[in-house]
Amino acid sequence: MDVVGVDNDLRKDIHAASQWSGEQTRRDLLEHAVDYRHVDADFRDAAAMDRLFAEFGRNVQAVIHCGGAHNRAFCQANPAEAYAINVMGTNVLLETLRKHSKQGAFLYLSSMQVYGEHANGLPLMDLGRRWELLDGHPYADDGVDESMSIDATPHSMLGASQAAADLMVQEYGHSFGMNTASIRVGSIVGPCQGEHPRDDLGLNRLAECAGSGEPFVIHGYQGKQVRDPLHVADLANALWFKFQAPKPASVYNLGGGRSMACSARDAVERMQRLSGKEIELNVEEGAPAGGQAWWVTNTAKFRQEFPMWRPRYDLDALFQSLLDAKQ
Repeated sequence: MDVVGVDNDLRKDIHAASQWSGEQTRRDLLEHAVDYRHVDADFRDAAAMDRLFAEFGRNVQAVIHCGGAHNRAFCQANPAEAYAINVMGTNVLLETLRKHSKQGAFLYLSSMQVYGEHANGLPLMDLGRRWELLDGHPYADDGVDESMSIDATPHSMLGASQAAADLMVQEYGHSFGMNTASIRVGSIVGPCQGEHPRDDLGLNRLAECAGSGEPFVIHGYQGKQVRDPLHVADLANALWFKFQAPKPASVYNLGGGRSMACSARDAVERMQRLSGKEIELNVEEGAPAGGQAWWVTNTAKFRQEFPMWRPRYDLDALFQSLLDAKQ
């Protein structure tokens, strides 16, 4: 199977940080990946996308759309640009696939940001090292499922633009019968990932601090914010399962799930244990705009459709992979 990657490395400008550049990943893929071709292009460029898709015609089996403006601060300061990238760019890819290979799958990596501030309206209790949902709440045992509303709540410009793209992906499935999927992910972690300083959990940055001895700085929530990280390899495996069984207008929440739930304070303790290094934790006031104090993903819908999929990386294995990459 031929794989074509489209990337113009805009992320390093969006994040204003060189560590976000995809150049090293591009070089690694070209050197090691079989049948990989890289195209330096902006997916908002309809003419460029049309020329590319025309090369393959109806042989395009899938578009996996991971691109977008994901930096909250950038989107808040540049709402028109965020809309152009996240919404109009997604529309270009949908229309181009519809024109050339309508039967192909369109898998869009959406995010938990589409739920906006609803997540911060959940009733939480302080367990000392982490926030946790009150016992008996419908989301307490297994996390948040797809029934959470995306309406009547502030989102931030990031969340609003992602929600608009998410709905458009669904509508191309409803209106045109295309095999689309909006896959709403939370904290996706991998050893090649750049890390933005205001990230909610910042596991790559935490692994770097274990090696450098620098303090680990976390923003807001008293350092008790909870996420359920999912290793990027487990995400890729989930996308492979979905690629093989596409259907119109699918929507899934996807993350590590309840067994992977981890607070920032828990993460520091785990990283210290695995690395054998002391890590100083500094908690700064002020949560990132659009952030959540607690998020755990209910993956039951995806697992019901794809019972062979399970995360292969538990928390220790995920953390160790990050430490190994920093060696």
